[in-house]
Amino acid sequence: MRGSSKPDISGPIEPAKHKRTHAEREQMPTGERASHAKAVAAQLLSGVTALALLTFVCVWFGVSLTATAFAYLILIVLLSLIGVSFL
Repeated sequence: MRGSSKPDISGPIEPAKHKRTHAEREQMPTGERASHAKAVAAQLLSGVTALALLTFVCVWFGVSLTATAFAYLILIVLLSLIGVSFL
């Protein structure tokens, strides 16, 4: 194909930029650590709330176990896509 350019993948694979090593996390200012902890706690709380709400809705409407499990799978994938890095 003419005109199509493929990305150069011959170089070394670099870690994601948003991930921090343990040493970098230890050197983070206290305010930034607290902010990160609050973001992680907020994600955990929203995930637990969403699972509880989904469970309530599925039980209320009498949804089958298979459909409920598939709904859980979709919810967990969506939550992981918008997730906060725990590292």
